[in-house]
Amino acid sequence: MDEESRRVLGPEPAGAESMLTGAEGGDPWAGLARELNIPPLWARLLWARDVREAAAFETLVSGATPLGDPRALPDLPAAADLLTRALGRRQRVRVHGDYDADGVTATAILVRAFKRLAPDAPVDWHVPSRFAEGYGVSLDAVWRAHQAGVRVLVTVDCGTSAPDAARLADSLGLTFIVTDHHRLPLELPAVPALVNPERMAVPQVLSGAGVALQLARFLLSEEPPPALWGLAAVGTVADVVPLVRDSRAIVQRGLAALAAGGVPGVAALLALAHRESRTVSARDVAFAVGPRINAAGRMGRPEPAVELCLADDAGEAAGAAQILDQLNEERRAVELAVRTAAQAEVDRRPSLPAFLVVSGPWHEGVVGIVAARLAERYRRPAAVVALSDEGGKGSARSGGAGDVAGALGAVAAHFTKWGGHRGAGGFSLARSGLAGLEEDLSAAWADRWGSVAVPAPAIDAEVAVEDLTLDLAQFLRRLEPFGHGFPEPRFQVSGLVVDSRRMGADGRHLKLALRGEHLASVAFGLGAYADDLAGRWLVGRAGLAVGQYRGREQVQIRWEAFGQPAGPPVELDGHAWEAGPPPAGLARVLVLVDDARARARLAPTLPESWAACSWWRPGEADGRPWTALWIRGAPPHAAALRAAVGQLAADGVVYWDPRAFAGDRVVAKWERLVPDRDRLLALWRSYRGGRRGLRPGAAVLQDLGIGSGQAPAQRRELSECARWVAARQEQARALGDWQAGGPAAWRRRALPLADRR
Repeated sequence: MDEESRRVLGPEPAGAESMLTGAEGGDPWAGLARELNIPPLWARLLWARDVREAAAFETLVSGATPLGDPRALPDLPAAADLLTRALGRRQRVRVHGDYDADGVTATAILVRAFKRLAPDAPVDWHVPSRFAEGYGVSLDAVWRAHQAGVRVLVTVDCGTSAPDAARLADSLGLTFIVTDHHRLPLELPAVPALVNPERMAVPQVLSGAGVALQLARFLLSEEPPPALWGLAAVGTVADVVPLVRDSRAIVQRGLAALAAGGVPGVAALLALAHRESRTVSARDVAFAVGPRINAAGRMGRPEPAVELCLADDAGEAAGAAQILDQLNEERRAVELAVRTAAQAEVDRRPSLPAFLVVSGPWHEGVVGIVAARLAERYRRPAAVVALSDEGGKGSARSGGAGDVAGALGAVAAHFTKWGGHRGAGGFSLARSGLAGLEEDLSAAWADRWGSVAVPAPAIDAEVAVEDLTLDLAQFLRRLEPFGHGFPEPRFQVSGLVVDSRRMGADGRHLKLALRGEHLASVAFGLGAYADDLAGRWLVGRAGLAVGQYRGREQVQIRWEAFGQPAGPPVELDGHAWEAGPPPAGLARVLVLVDDARARARLAPTLPESWAACSWWRPGEADGRPWTALWIRGAPPHAAALRAAVGQLAADGVVYWDPRAFAGDRVVAKWERLVPDRDRLLALWRSYRGGRRGLRPGAAVLQDLGIGSGQAPAQRRELSECARWVAARQEQARALGDWQAGGPAAWRRRALPLADRR
């Protein structure tokens, strides 16, 4: 090595691994970064959330997002006038809610507001059983209200699709008021007041609980008590309403109310979930509070949920919380069984439609949450139908894009009853209505939204683990609440793993330590990766979150997914291996080739349900296991092969081309991808001369501060570049794998001794 090489690159360390390359494009957020005096990465996060001016940022972090005028909501003053007169005359008023968290909290908001306005007025509430009455306002509910002496029946989070109930109420002399936020059907109920933001030219962004809060604000003519804000926040987050404009204002105020203990029932649920009330976040509401309230309705016992939201006494709240927690445990078990059955049905299909529909004799209380899981897993909208002798009840979820209610409306002929909004919908149908439903929904969805509308989780930026700091975490805390419409930042993170180990009682979770990281790293549900990560260069998707550890707050890097080749260990003898290509008629085959060019050439020639993938640049799967692998190119190393086999169905088969298992090309490619000192020096000289060839190694030069081609201010050691060190280590591991015999030997060593003979 000549003197210039030593000055530029320093002495060569013993051992190292893989590189990330690529340069950033223009930075439209640079001006915002200068204006706010914040790092460019922080400004980029704001820019992606449509915060592009200093004034918008100040409004965002001040918690002073304005809430729209209640009087702007259609018919709200008329509804308030009818209710004020009825309460003043001591007429019986009943609040008719829905059994989900939005409907339950909305019910409690109006009951609390009516009691505050007229403490002696006869006010009661009714939330229907999902199984006995179903969603909305049934004719039986109207009859029972009339028989109980109710004079005013006011709905929350339902009623827009109840014209028959409105006609019956009118014939009985019952004043029927609707407050709702769901999509408008073709026929609206003829009522004296229909309060629904969907009737506005520019709707206020509100949940059912948000509409109830607006009505309460107008009725009380004063600042509503904290409990009403807190309950509205729970309903808004649990109903996955976009956290923008009015809903954002409600959740900001509501979280502050919850942190101050404004809703004893919610405080009791947070305690059971081991969350701190004083630092409650929208995430806590979404994952700890909402599911427990929803569990009551899902399991057919909504009353304890309403009682929890109405409780002002800590003891009463604790008792209701215990009931909800137990119902939630029951819900989890039922959901797992239904989800497993639904996924098995989907995984048996040779191809997937634009809109998934699955059905079975399942518990109707969990079809909504299973639909959400399917939409997330298969990256497309999904509907799950619980069948009975009488027909079926279904629930649909968009997964984050498109308009579910619009799609349901386009195929309404299949249903006896339906409703919903952009993200979710529900329906009832006769068994005959199931015929052709998936095809018609798929056609309606594809016509408007494309064949696969659900995106993968958005990545805000590619960063090194060193970029995820406590300062960034504190900045993100100022931007809360995060949720639908204002998502938590996600990063593609890279770094060198120096330690990985399982955690949790069952070892399902993972604790990581990465070189240069400032924060703790955890990965929930990814414990199977533990033995395959230490000493490797890791690339994955992660975010920053606040967790609880031994009663103390801790900012964590939370990994959500890892990229290949970092895959959980899979035994290579767990599947049949056959030399040669798979049968032509086989469905769902993943073809593995040498590189991206080979993939591009092959992909157009494959059957519809097959896919081609480069070993070196794996693509995103749709969540379903493959029926077979066809190995036409050699894997980089044993870990990559295990990761690929791990994508097979339990009875999947590995087809392989013996010629592909020669390691010559792999070894040569590793030599190109992991440049030695001479190659790095040649690359540096080309940069200095204004040329940009020899792309492998560009990231290494950037890490060493000499990517511009300028002479370094001070000599940097190659060992200071974690990417290069990790690349050399992975290369050494790969070469060791191939020297040990290649894939045939890897598999042979995994076989039981008897099979080897």
